Amino acid sequence: MISLPRFRPFGSHVALAIALWSCASAAWADDTGRALYHGHAADAPPARIAGVERFGLTCAGCHGRNAAGGGEGRSLVPPIDGATLASPSPKRPAYDAAAFRAAVSQGRTGDGRMLSLAMPRFDLSQTQSDALWKYLGGITDEDRSGVSADQIQIAVPAITANLVDARHLRDELERQWAARGANSIHGRSIVFKVVAIDAPVSDKNANPSEFFLALGANIDIDGSMLDKLQRSGLPMLGPRGALSDKTSEEIISVRANRDQVTDALFRLDNPTTTIVIDAALRAKRAPPPQAIGPEDAMPADSRRIVLMVDAPQARAFIKTNQAALKGRTVVLPFDELAGYPDLIEQLLNQGTDVLAARPAGDFSDITAYASALTAVLEASLVTAGRQLTRTRFLEAVKGVQVQSPHWPELDYRRFPKNGTELVEFVRVTPR
Repeated sequence: MISLPRFRPFGSHVALAIALWSCASAAWADDTGRALYHGHAADAPPARIAGVERFGLTCAGCHGRNAAGGGEGRSLVPPIDGATLASPSPKRPAYDAAAFRAAVSQGRTGDGRMLSLAMPRFDLSQTQSDALWKYLGGITDEDRSGVSADQIQIAVPAITANLVDARHLRDELERQWAARGANSIHGRSIVFKVVAIDAPVSDKNANPSEFFLALGANIDIDGSMLDKLQRSGLPMLGPRGALSDKTSEEIISVRANRDQVTDALFRLDNPTTTIVIDAALRAKRAPPPQAIGPEDAMPADSRRIVLMVDAPQARAFIKTNQAALKGRTVVLPFDELAGYPDLIEQLLNQGTDVLAARPAGDFSDITAYASALTAVLEASLVTAGRQLTRTRFLEAVKGVQVQSPHWPELDYRRFPKNGTELVEFVRVTPR
């Protein structure tokens, strides 16, 4: 057996006073209009610019998550929230549902004027166009969801099979929040509530519109957790799980992402270190000078091997070079350890040093984790001000710099998506 440094659950005691909201499945169901606006709709037609299909373009990408518009390069992007569209301007008449569909699909306003060719056209069906029109009618209110005159509702989401974990986190968040002495922010108290996003119908009032954001979601517990939260419209702060650099701007992490772990491993490259990289990763980014493929033999003068391949290729490489790896060091991403524990054990038993790279910051240290979350939350809410919206909060995070005990310093001015690029290397030992 081998002893793998791993993240553990948050303990086993049961919280006493806990606000648990069981959400109806319909409450967390996909809203077609929202999905179209933010680019989550599987059946959305591709954008067309000057007749050429362009993939990956969304309404929110130009008009903003709250449809308030703004600048896009040298162009001024107009607001398209429902109230603005329904009101006439000096340049156009008021839109109704039919005129809106003509503008989105054909680039033509209600008075026959053609919109800029730079604006993507989307060939929406009548049903899709109506759903998007309806969503834009309430998008401004959605941006203020979970905020009342005296309270901010924060969801701690979970699936029913993992509620105990979420309850422990909620309890620690409350303790850390109280310890910070921030009883209220701009006159509003903070309420943390555990939310079972996959629970059967039991409370019709439990839905995403009751909450301002999701805090500490464990996106690795259930593969659909991340998708459900994104489709609900809830911004996420500090989700637990592996994220890539392509993550939506509405997901604010508190640890380095997968791409930053890859960068840290690439930086190990030197004359006595060999990076083993597969074709998939090689196609995404330029390999280091000393890189080889998993089918290649290990260089005789290499003292350290960095494995950046999938589990089958890693197994093949280790089996081929096992004898040569004796007395050397093997480094690999932490997430890959579970793919071939038997071979890792064999390497350890023959005297190979095995190191695993992972983002700094231990989710199983609930005190440190909750301290980091509450520090970012408080600083961002203070900066966002009394006129609080989700959009203002996400903008405020980008200027936050906080330091919490036993957690990497988080500086979102440098790293807007996760606050840090710190990666740590842990030694795998025989058990």
